[in-house]
Parts: sequence; C-alpha cells; structure tokens
Amino acid sequence: MERTASIKLVLTSEQTQRLSSLAKMFSDVCNMVVSFAVEHRCWNRVALHHLAYYPVREKFPALGSQMICNAIKRVADGYKTLNSNKGIAKNKPVKSLLFTPKAIHFDKRTYSIKGDNFSLYTLDGRIHVGFVCGEHQTDLLRIGEPKEAELIVRKGKWFFNLVLDIPNVPVKTEGGVLGVDVGENNLAATSS
Repeated sequence: MERTASIKLVLTSEQTQRLSSLAKMFSDVCNMVVSFAVEHRCWNRVALHHLAYYPVREKFPALGSQMICNAIKRVADGYKTLNSNKGIAKNKPVKSLLFTPKAIHFDKRTYSIKGDNFSLYTLDGRIHVGFVCGEHQTDLLRIGEPKEAELIVRKGKWFFNLVLDIPNVPVKTEGGVLGVDVGENNLAATSS
C-alpha cells in the first residue's frame, strides 16, 4: 500500500533560491515537452521521451538528464489524466497544459534521505536540507520504503510530498472484529 507523507523543509535563503531556480527551469522544460505532446497527440511516456528528449536536452543543457526524464513523465501523466477525464476529443486539437514553477518531480535518482536531511538535486549540485514532520509522518518514514516525490511550494513554504510503500499488515483471522463508521451526525457508530 502506498501513502504520501508531506514533509516541511527547513531551508536557508540560498537553498530557497536554488530550488526556485530549479522549479523555474523544470516548468520551462515541461512546457516545451507539452508542445511535442500537442503536436504529435502523444502522452505515452516512452514515445514522448523519444520525441522530446534530445531537443529539450539541447535547449536546456543545465538541467540534468534525469530531471528532463522526470519532466517528460510529469507531462505524460498530466495528459493521461486529462485523457482519462474525457478532456481530449479525438477530432479536435489537443489543448496545451501550462506548468508553473510550483512543483518539481523527484525520483530515487534525484533525491536521497540521510538521517534527518534530504539530499536534493539542484542546477548547481546537490544540497542537503533539513526537515520537520509530525508524529504520523515520522512513523510513515520509519516503516515505509521511499519512492518518488513532488517538491512543492505553497505560500512561500516548501514541502516534499514523499510517496512511501507501506508493508501490508497481516489480516487478523481470530478474535472478533469491530467496525466503526465515522459519520457527520453521529461521532461514531459501531457494528457490535
């Protein structure tokens, strides 16, 4: 089972600037990839990668190749979502998605966790940033296997939304079971 832990980063002004620069370039790359998706009506990640990777890499040499792959994935995911919500008609032009510098997709190659710090890719090399999280997020970090993440900025604060693979808890086969329905009118209703 997957869960997402939203973890608040503790950044210096220099680290904030470096992440802001990365976010700007990442959104610019996503918007360039959009032009390939629209022109070729393509949102398959592998096919879109073959269409866009080298032209994007040539235009944005400062952005690492893995982050370009992450941008292609983000665009493909955006169009897949739009298509599954019936937002793309077969006989009409594909509308352009617009990506703003509010989120950056990270995968296992572009971040790592070292104790109570994240090591994050930036345009000027990796930075090590501290974080704070609540008890729930700490428990998820302790038991979960880190996967991909979205680095987002909301109201000037940066959060690392980390997807964790949580091991399944074995089903209890003996003893009784109590079901609880938490509702609007009744605080809780039990099945016993």
